[in-house]
Amino acid sequence: MIPEFQEIHPLSRAVVRTLSDLIPPFTRPEESGLENMVFSENPFGGDYKLYPDFRAKAAIEAYVKVICQIEERKNGLIKNLSINQTLLTTGGVDGLDLVLKAFFEPGEDSVILTPPNFPLFDRAAGILKVNRIMIPLNGERFDRLNMTAILAADAKGIILCNPNNPMGTNLDTADLNTLLKEFKGLIIVDEAYIELTDMESLIGNINQYQNLIIIRTLSKAFGMAGLRLGAVIAHYSIINALLRVQYPFNTPAMTITYIAGKLTTAAPYFVLIDAFKAERSFLKKSLTKSANISWIAGEGSFITVKVKDLPRTVARLNEASLKVVVNPSGMENYLRISIGNRYQNEKLISALL
Repeated sequence: MIPEFQEIHPLSRAVVRTLSDLIPPFTRPEESGLENMVFSENPFGGDYKLYPDFRAKAAIEAYVKVICQIEERKNGLIKNLSINQTLLTTGGVDGLDLVLKAFFEPGEDSVILTPPNFPLFDRAAGILKVNRIMIPLNGERFDRLNMTAILAADAKGIILCNPNNPMGTNLDTADLNTLLKEFKGLIIVDEAYIELTDMESLIGNINQYQNLIIIRTLSKAFGMAGLRLGAVIAHYSIINALLRVQYPFNTPAMTITYIAGKLTTAAPYFVLIDAFKAERSFLKKSLTKSANISWIAGEGSFITVKVKDLPRTVARLNEASLKVVVNPSGMENYLRISIGNRYQNEKLISALL
């Protein structure tokens, strides 16, 4: 019998399952009263002469506590997570890269993408020679999944972003529930912006649906883009598979210490999130007054608009020295606009009204 929490997910690649003996130790020999002559560290070094904790436990525990508090404020439901269900990564895209490496056979397996979506999904899968099946989003707000096509596709998994990047809309909840119940492959959901929405995260479903993988980042709502820190949240059997393809000591000691000290409670991040949402609401409400804008959405750290006269709009933005994303992910006549400070936002409003 496989010991509890050491199971490897059955959808992982065969080669990954053979790497189980290569996992580095979870504790240092010193913690067991042994002299450490294993790690080839320099005993004459300075403050950071020792390798960091392999699992970054202090940082994970702090991070998990705070995101549970954020979810509790949204809907009153506490999402009980553990270190066995969470893996820290070098940003969210690194988490996706690990999933693709651990679960998708190059040149054989296929993954469903639902454009318009984050361009790096396609890039990451392509680099690893994972076949891509494109099933575009439906609906005027690009919030509906084509369930008939998705369930009929011969794919090992699907990658979604919720809220959507670049369109800035939330996926339909009923569609997500249907996907969880009926899709048998891996369901990979990039929730990079979920803390900035009122929508409930899917992290509460990882035990019921062991094929569900959540990708998170600290770059957006937490305002820590410079740390390059993300997380994968999933059933422990998935995390175990990812540990076999992630290189050891992935999270620097300085980052672990910083996160453990900063994420003691969600209270300061409630203030940060509320201030951000207020500024986003101000910008969104102001832009609805523009006769040149025919479509607007904004559930993430940006607002996406469709304009009637793109050349004129771009010219005015250039005159105002404002840089935005034009035609994001090939969506013609759309602009993706990051939320700025009040000065930047008022300057943008003047250019677009």
